[in-house]
Amino acid sequence: MQFPDGKLISKTVEVRGDHYRPAPTARIAPADCAVIVPVYNAAEDVAICLERLRAYTPPEVDILFVDDASPDPQIARLLEQARDIPNLRVLRNNHNLGFTGTVNRGMAEVGRKHPILLNSDARVTPNWIAGLLAAARSRPRVATVTPMSDRAGAFSAPELGNDNGLPPGVDEITFARAFRRRALGLYPQVPTGNGFCMFIHRACLDEVGALDVAAFPRGYGEENDFCMRAGRAGWLHLIDDRTYVFHDRSKSFGSAKDGLMKAGRAVIDARYPEYKKAIRVFSHGDDLALARMQARRSQADCLNPRVSLPRTLYVVATQTGGTPQTNLDLMAALQDSRDAWLLRCDSKHLVLSHLQDGKLVEIASRELSDPIEPIRHVSTEYDETVAGWLQRFEFEVVHIRHLAWHSLNLPQLAKLAGCTVVFSFHDFYTICPSIKLLQDDGVFYGGDLQQLTGEVTPELWKPDTMPPAGMGWIRFWRERFDRALSCCDAFVTTSDSARARLLAGLPAIEPARFFVIPHGRDFSKLLRLRQVPRHGQPIRILVPGNISTAKGLGVIRALLEIDREHLLEFHVLGRTESSVKINDPRLIGHGVYNREEFTSRVQSLNIHLGAVFSIWDETYCHTLTELWSAGVPALVFDFPTVAGRVRASGAGWILPHQDIEQLYRKLLEIAFDTAEQNRADLAVAAWQSGPGMAESTGLMAARYLNLYRRAQGQNTLPVVGVVSASEDKALSAGGGVWQQVDPTTQDECICVAMSAQALLANLEIGSLDGALVQIDAVPVTLAANLLETLQQARIPHRITKPEHSEHIDASA
Repeated sequence: MQFPDGKLISKTVEVRGDHYRPAPTARIAPADCAVIVPVYNAAEDVAICLERLRAYTPPEVDILFVDDASPDPQIARLLEQARDIPNLRVLRNNHNLGFTGTVNRGMAEVGRKHPILLNSDARVTPNWIAGLLAAARSRPRVATVTPMSDRAGAFSAPELGNDNGLPPGVDEITFARAFRRRALGLYPQVPTGNGFCMFIHRACLDEVGALDVAAFPRGYGEENDFCMRAGRAGWLHLIDDRTYVFHDRSKSFGSAKDGLMKAGRAVIDARYPEYKKAIRVFSHGDDLALARMQARRSQADCLNPRVSLPRTLYVVATQTGGTPQTNLDLMAALQDSRDAWLLRCDSKHLVLSHLQDGKLVEIASRELSDPIEPIRHVSTEYDETVAGWLQRFEFEVVHIRHLAWHSLNLPQLAKLAGCTVVFSFHDFYTICPSIKLLQDDGVFYGGDLQQLTGEVTPELWKPDTMPPAGMGWIRFWRERFDRALSCCDAFVTTSDSARARLLAGLPAIEPARFFVIPHGRDFSKLLRLRQVPRHGQPIRILVPGNISTAKGLGVIRALLEIDREHLLEFHVLGRTESSVKINDPRLIGHGVYNREEFTSRVQSLNIHLGAVFSIWDETYCHTLTELWSAGVPALVFDFPTVAGRVRASGAGWILPHQDIEQLYRKLLEIAFDTAEQNRADLAVAAWQSGPGMAESTGLMAARYLNLYRRAQGQNTLPVVGVVSASEDKALSAGGGVWQQVDPTTQDECICVAMSAQALLANLEIGSLDGALVQIDAVPVTLAANLLETLQQARIPHRITKPEHSEHIDASA
């Protein structure tokens, strides 16, 4: 690497093979650490310090504020208000102990935890805890770790000293993210740390003792003395060149600062003759020079607006089906709010990809010599590989969409890396290896082990890879998933019924952290393509999706067997399970379809009715949504999720399926009941103009953004529908828009771009907190209805005209 002055730094590394190597030291969990903040006056700094700690410190990390008898009454008020932070507690010295005594008291109060000292004028940034801990485990006997900063003397970057301003228009969090992403992770070794923000290993404290309060009662030199003592005992001190913490420097000491510094330095020089020479590394060390050069580069990176976006890692198993497609929808909808990455594994091949310009680009991969298998469901090689990626790429949120073929340790690995972890349930894999809660005999036992009368067949693993899946194995299966998921910050599924079943099977999950967010879909057109059944013609029933026994193939076979008059035809858009042999010309396969071509395929088939014949309680059902998007009412069975959607919309019929004769009679009765057919058509039309129009991927993404914020301990934001002449469909967050909608607040909001028709639909179902409408983007024929509906909805909104803005109504 060449510096501007022409100096060249290079290093040759020889790699022999792609060998798996264990980590050099054991991991330190965030829960084993405690942040200690000594306080003396400087209320403004303390307020900002509290705000940053609340936003960016994992909830499992204890935070201890020790007030050194501050005379400023604002300090007591601030610390009292901060008691609502669950992991924070406050101590107050009866009399002033001085900085060093206050720190020692804090380190004693946190017991056996590793202390992280933090000045009250320091401002932490995302992933700061994870960064320090990664450095602490990078080699044996690490005593202290100090991040880099803007004003921390020898620990500053890009320049030494205390004058490192940000580029114009760049905020601290944006720079900290850019700094981390540019960092090389060299972890330069230095002779001393800096107490403005410093991790200390508890074992080192035990060995060399606490800070010397007699020699350094008010600070300035106490951490240098401690570090030199530790260094002589064989301990190491590192700089975390991947973490940047901002610092205002010593407002508490005022004019006494210079004298304290000189006195402290005199003690250090007398005790440690080697000190002066040792600290030359801060100005002459190659690793630090490289770290500072990367900091300069990160300043330029900040000009790219995507650098400020938090990184989210999505985890999937299969590459086909509804879950990965919905996940891609979510990633695309969040492209202006999140930097989206994807991790997938098929048990042997691990692939990490990055969403760039709408396409997934492979960044890293590994073929596992120690693959995932269902009995252990973990792999040390997987764990170390993914842990390395989590550290290297610095994800703030890990959203696990499925754990099949992944290590059960993944949630804990993500937590150890400082990530917020969200877990989605798209089937019942976590409580049963059958994923659909079906016994081998096709009976739906619903997850209640008391109702289980046989065994189940694993769907995502070969049968010979695990023991017979009876009650004992399923109970063990649940227990380990319950443990694995217990560290997650939030959970989400797509229906109330699924949520209830999962809570019953996984008792460690707290209901308050478990949310329901339905899938969103964007349709270019919502059409009405079905034909009304007519006497004298076979009833043409469309069955979309891959059809198996669980999806009703056995029911279809039984219906065809009793349909002696040939009144039924089943048209399958998708694959049919090959093990179920049905040689009947009335079961007609039309091959697989891309969802973008679904309506055109339906149009060519002259369909009368649709069918979702699943014999289990699906967690959502994309094919039901697709049928309604084409204007086709659906025949379904009475399982809570799908039947609940049909009951809510009226866009179909709920039929019995245990008695095939009764099912057949009911199907024919409905097909030729003109009133019922008209009713269903009206219900499908109402769904299309209501939820079908409203429940977009943008609205789904807004709900997930708020879920991520909630999981990170932040307040949720109002969701604002934006109707604009622009073609931009992106989702964004910002304070400016919400201030236009409601001038009485300074809060941010989440903006969802939508059409005027979609805004009307969302107003009807009450899914928005506000609206911003560019009036020339509204069709003239809709304008009056939209204005009236906005008034009736009584949410803050603003109507803008091409040349100026007019505030119509901002009532809550």
